[in-house]
Amino acid sequence: MRLLVVDDDMELCSMLRDFLQESGFLVDFETDGARGISRTQSVVYSLLILDVMLPGQNGFEVLRQ
Repeated sequence: MRLLVVDDDMELCSMLRDFLQESGFLVDFETDGARGISRTQSVVYSLLILDVMLPGQNGFEVLRQ
């Protein structure tokens, strides 16, 4: 299962990626909404984990797009 984490806290992204990879998931992360949206247009993800308070576009705006 492939997951995408979109969060501007790089330390949190790294911790989540390490934990989830140990559980067998493939994990990518982006630090802003625009890059997250772009990534979903080229890769199919089973789950998207979004921070609500992202720079530029908040997580709800990213989800709508």
